[in-house]
Amino acid sequence: RTDGRGRVQKIGEKPFSSNKLGASIMFDVDKVMILDDDGGLWVVDIGSSEPSWDRVAKIKTLRINAGLSLLPDGRVAITGGTASAVDKDGGSIGVDEDAAVKYVQIWDPRTNDVHKGPRQQLARLYHSSGLILPDGRVFSGGGGAPGPLVNTNYELFYPEYLDVSAERPQILKAPSNIDAGDVFIIRVDDADAVMKVTATKSGGMTHSRNADARWLNLDFIVLTSKKIQVTAREINVMLPGLWMLNTIDADEVPSVAHLMGVSMAPLPHSSKDTSLVETLEPTAEPTKAPTETRTVADYPANGKDVDVDIDEDMDDDIVLLEFVNSSTGAVTTCSVMMAVALVSPLLM
Repeated sequence: RTDGRGRVQKIGEKPFSSNKLGASIMFDVDKVMILDDDGGLWVVDIGSSEPSWDRVAKIKTLRINAGLSLLPDGRVAITGGTASAVDKDGGSIGVDEDAAVKYVQIWDPRTNDVHKGPRQQLARLYHSSGLILPDGRVFSGGGGAPGPLVNTNYELFYPEYLDVSAERPQILKAPSNIDAGDVFIIRVDDADAVMKVTATKSGGMTHSRNADARWLNLDFIVLTSKKIQVTAREINVMLPGLWMLNTIDADEVPSVAHLMGVSMAPLPHSSKDTSLVETLEPTAEPTKAPTETRTVADYPANGKDVDVDIDEDMDDDIVLLEFVNSSTGAVTTCSVMMAVALVSPLLM
């Protein structure tokens, strides 16, 4: 909740020029990477009232409309874009196909090295997107409207950690939903092999900016050979929404991501697994027993979702819902916390 109208305050200026469609991304807590008009790669720390700027690398050429994607290990993949700030028709929206930059580049914030990767097949220009996928591949797609290409297609980039000879660590079980600041448990195939536990926000890109991107290196403790305790960050750092949780081994190979909702409604067909989450409160309210049993609806034999009407006086109660199949007479029950809008018999 925010009181009043809020406030916007100017705290500094960029010491370089950057195109309106130049790419930028928040790659770590309070740290943003921006590409300038000369192929320079700048990092700004916005964690203080006077932000500091550092030119940390050069990628050789301007990349207007490039896509920036956060890899599970914290590096940034650069895909698509064009090296021309002026289009053939005199416009300035980055649709010069002849100047398209097709090779992938990966910037490592730890060393500021930039690695040149493989060449893409198609130009990815205006309205293109780049995103990290849960399995570690990078999606690079779209581009067009206006053209010159109308790419209703995509390409997939495989970073080197997806070498077929590399054995990937595995997350066997983790909560589907947590709250920011929670301490939670994950079960893995080999806890001693885990060197990092990271969380990457699913992101959402448009016009060369992924404003929803975040990457966090989470604190963790190895409890047993299969069990790890992880601490989520506070809500102003680990923002509400969908996150991808990865474990990473000594060879920098990430697991397939576990999708986890943070401080949000339960993910579809899942709920917060309290057996994997430790409360930070000194005491926990005891579980209430069901206060009422009531037959509320018949459910169809095909297992479709059933809308359930709940009386207002049942709010804050735990109620035992009873579903009766009118065709077979079979009864299914479940205990739920009020209020409930939708219950699926397939989950019971």
